Amino acid sequence: MSDKIQFSDFPLSYRLSQGSIFLALFSTYASLKIFTANLPPPARTIVVSLVGMTILFGLIVSSYTIIRYPYLSLVSTDDYYLKVFPSSRSCLYTTLKITAILTVAVLAFSFCVDGLTVQELPWLFYMLLLLGFLIYLTFQYDPIEHPTVSTFIRTTLGIGIIVFPIFLPVLIIASWRCRTMLNHAELDLD
Repeated sequence: MSDKIQFSDFPLSYRLSQGSIFLALFSTYASLKIFTANLPPPARTIVVSLVGMTILFGLIVSSYTIIRYPYLSLVSTDDYYLKVFPSSRSCLYTTLKITAILTVAVLAFSFCVDGLTVQELPWLFYMLLLLGFLIYLTFQYDPIEHPTVSTFIRTTLGIGIIVFPIFLPVLIIASWRCRTMLNHAELDLD
């Protein structure tokens, strides 16, 4: 018998979060490649609205799950994410992170070179936050020492990294909550 918890044993919000993120990715891809090409404008608007609601639902459920269960990544499991990325230090994962850092750095730098307008300032701020997070993930991140970030990555199937600045307030609240819960658990053990 394995000591790992099955995916079906996790809280409904965690399973729903991963499912809704996957559905949001699939529906976005399907709407871009299949549905919207041949639809009249009113139907295209309906399809895009449904995809947008799917994405919004995924973000809301993921946010709730991260705040409610910030320590969930500390539980040993056989979920799909760990099968694809068995270690945050794997060669594939490190290559992806370095590629992402270079891409975001080039994008952020291109804003500065072309002359920055007021409308581009929020995008530059977004890119700089994302660049900082990617550098942190590449050089500092450890799933055991940073369980909330690990829960965030697993809950959003890794896609949340792209929209990290949107999740920043959620991660701050969840990190504080996780630290408080772990400190109370440690005090109870003493």
